[in-house]
Amino acid sequence: MNTRKIKETLKYQVFHHSCIPVHYSDELHLSILKREAQAFNEKNPSCDSVAQYNYVILPSGRVENLVPAGIYTAHCGLNTGEGKINNDNSISICVSANLDREKMTDLQWKALINEARYQGEHRGLKPARHKDIVATSCPGRNFPYSKLLKEMKVKKLYDDVDEKRWSYPAIEYVSRAGIMTGDEYGFRPKDPVTREELAQVIYNLERKK
Repeated sequence: MNTRKIKETLKYQVFHHSCIPVHYSDELHLSILKREAQAFNEKNPSCDSVAQYNYVILPSGRVENLVPAGIYTAHCGLNTGEGKINNDNSISICVSANLDREKMTDLQWKALINEARYQGEHRGLKPARHKDIVATSCPGRNFPYSKLLKEMKVKKLYDDVDEKRWSYPAIEYVSRAGIMTGDEYGFRPKDPVTREELAQVIYNLERKK
C-alpha cells in the first residue's frame, strides 16, 4: 500500500464518480475499484495505492476511507507544480455510480453532503470537481454540484433535532464526520440503538482513523 505523503498542504476536496452502475452491490463496487487501482499501478510502478480515491461513497450510503487523507492518490491527473489543484494538495471523494447515465441514490446524496461538510468545516477544504482541473466529464452530468454547494452552507442537519438541545453539538459532530447518519425519518435522537446499528457506528469510527 502506498505510504507516500502529499507534498503540499491539503486545500481541496475533489469530487469524482466511478462510472460503475449504481445497482451493483457495495462489495462489487469495492472489488472493481481495487482492480482498477491495481491495473493503474501496473502501468505506473511508482504508484502502489490500494485505491485511486481517499473516500468512496457506496450505493448504500456507506463511506469507505480507502486511503488516509494526506497520503497520495492519483485521482486528478496533475501532481505538485502542475496545477493549482493537484494530487498533492487535495483529497478525492468518489460517488460510486455512473453519473453520466444515472443519478446517485438518496443515501449516497445524504452521505455526500455530510462528508463534504465535514471536510470543509473540519479540514477547511474547498470543493472542486475533477472536470474543473483537467479535461474530463467527471463527476458526470448528473452530479448536482450547485445543489451540493448550497447544502454545504446549510447548518441545520435534521428536522427532528433541536439545535438548542444539549446533545446538538454531539449529534452535529458525529453526523458531519460520517460516524452516524439519519434516515428518511430524521436522526431519531430518542430512539434506542440496536446491536447492528452500534456495530456500524464503531465500524465508521474505526474507518475514520
